[in-house]
Amino acid sequence: MEEYIVMIMWNRISKDSKPSLLYLTTNTSTTIQITTSDDLDPVIKSQIDQTAQFDSELKIKLPAELHGDFFQKEAKAVRIKSTEPISVALFDNNDGISDDSSMIIPKSKLSTSYMVVTTETTFTTKDTIRGFGIAALDADTRINITLRLYSRRDTTRTININGTIYGDYDTFEISMNNFETFQVGSNNLDLTGTTIESSKPVAVFSGSRCNTSVDSDSPVCSQNMEQLPSTNEWDQKFILTPDIDKKHILGQICSEGDTIIETYSPTLGFNRSILLPEGRYTFAMQKDFYITSNKPILIAKLIQADITNSSIRNTYMTIVQGVDQYKRLYRLIVPDQYVENFVTITIKTSFVQDIRINRQILDPQMIRHQHYASPNSEYTYLIVQVLPGLIEVTTTSSEPFGLSMNGYSSSDAYGFEGSAIFP
Repeated sequence: MEEYIVMIMWNRISKDSKPSLLYLTTNTSTTIQITTSDDLDPVIKSQIDQTAQFDSELKIKLPAELHGDFFQKEAKAVRIKSTEPISVALFDNNDGISDDSSMIIPKSKLSTSYMVVTTETTFTTKDTIRGFGIAALDADTRINITLRLYSRRDTTRTININGTIYGDYDTFEISMNNFETFQVGSNNLDLTGTTIESSKPVAVFSGSRCNTSVDSDSPVCSQNMEQLPSTNEWDQKFILTPDIDKKHILGQICSEGDTIIETYSPTLGFNRSILLPEGRYTFAMQKDFYITSNKPILIAKLIQADITNSSIRNTYMTIVQGVDQYKRLYRLIVPDQYVENFVTITIKTSFVQDIRINRQILDPQMIRHQHYASPNSEYTYLIVQVLPGLIEVTTTSSEPFGLSMNGYSSSDAYGFEGSAIFP
C-alpha cells in the first residue's frame, strides 16, 4: 500500500468557495482511502473523507476551507492511501483565475531533509508572498528550519515569525503532529536555500502567491506551487526545455556548496563552468539548457509565457526532473479547464520513433516543436499538443524518458514535471 500527503498553500488573495482538484490515475483496479484529521471541522471533514475504487481515473474536489494560513499550525493535511501505485496531481485554486499544479510525491520518497526553493519576481505587490509549507505525517515530529533570507531591495533581511524576529541563517524549531500543516511566507524575501530537518519524514511544498511576469507591461497575479523532493532525491544531470510560447525562464539552483556545474545550450552553442555558492544560484534562459554537476542539486524553473488568445503573460513553476529520474510509463489526466495543453517529452534521439501516446504513433500534426537537447544530439525533446482526458505515454522499447505537462487558458497557466508518477 502506498500513501500520499497533500496540503493546500495559502495562495488566495481573497477568500472564495472554489475547490482545488486532485487528479488520480492508475493502470489497474485500485482502492483508495482519503482521510483528514479528527480535529478538522466535521462539516469540512465529511466532504473529504471517503473510500473509492477505480481502475483508470478519478477526480476529487478539495474544499476551499483547506487553504492554510501563514505561521499557524493547522490540521489541514489530506492523506491518501492506495492499494496499488497511482499518480496524484494537485491543481490548486487561486480565486479561480490563477492555478498552478504539482505531482504529489509518494510517502516512500519522502524524507527528513529538504532545501527550499522559491521564485523571484521583478515586480512585487502587497499581495506577493513567497513561502513554503510543511505537512506532518506522524505525531511528535520535531522540525528545525534554518532560514536563508535574500532580497535585492531589503538589506535588513529579517522575518517575524509569531512575534520573534529571525535573521539570515537563524534556526527556529517547531513540533507538529500528524495531519498538521505549517507555512512560512514573506512579501519581500526570497527564501531559497532554507533547510528543513525533521525527526520523521514530512512533505514540503513551495511557491508564491501573486507572482508576476518577469518583464510584462501588464503584470498580473500568478500562483506558483510545487511539492519539493527531499535532498536524497536530487540529481546531477538535467535537460531544461523551453515552453511552447517561450519568452523568459528564470531558474533557481539549490546546492550544498562547493558544487561545480557545467552548462551547455545546443541552441545557443555555448558552454561554461560555474562554481555554485551554498544555497541558491539564479540564472535566466530562453532556450534549452543541458546541466551537469559534480554533486546532486535541485533546479526549479519559473516560466513566463504568452497566454493563448491574450496579451497577458502569466507564470508557472516546475521542479526540473533529473535524467536519472526518467520513467518508462506516465499515465495522467490532461485537465479540461484550459484552452491548450502540452506534454514535453525528452528522450534519447535514437528512440524518438518509439514514443507512443495511448498506444498510438505520434501524429506529426500534434508535434508543435522538436529540437536536439544535449551535446552530440544524445537527447531530443518534443513539445506535443494533447487533448483533455486520460493519456498514457510509453515507448515500445521501454526506454526511460522525461515528461512535463503545461497548459494555458485566457488568464492562467500551469505546469508540472512527471518524476513522481509511477515507480
